[in-house]
Amino acid sequence: MNHRSKRGKNGRNKLLRNKNAQKNKQLEKKKTSILAETGSGPDNEKILQEKRKIKKKYKVTNAREIAQLTETLKQKTQTKAPPPKRENIVYPE
Repeated sequence: MNHRSKRGKNGRNKLLRNKNAQKNKQLEKKKTSILAETGSGPDNEKILQEKRKIKKKYKVTNAREIAQLTETLKQKTQTKAPPPKRENIVYPE
């Protein structure tokens, strides 16, 4: 059989880690945009519901804590960038 197991195959684990990091980054970007959103119209109820979920998850009560939460989520998205690929690095001679 030619299937590769997840355990012990470093290349496969690295791909999964990068994919999971990218997914987490997208979710945190989504959370920051929802917190910053001040929508009106038919989607307003959905936005408010998502805001309530986020506030409950992070135990946020007032506007100052919301501002701190958005800053921390922005910082997390910046730090979770995938590492550069080794193949593309060009060394001067």
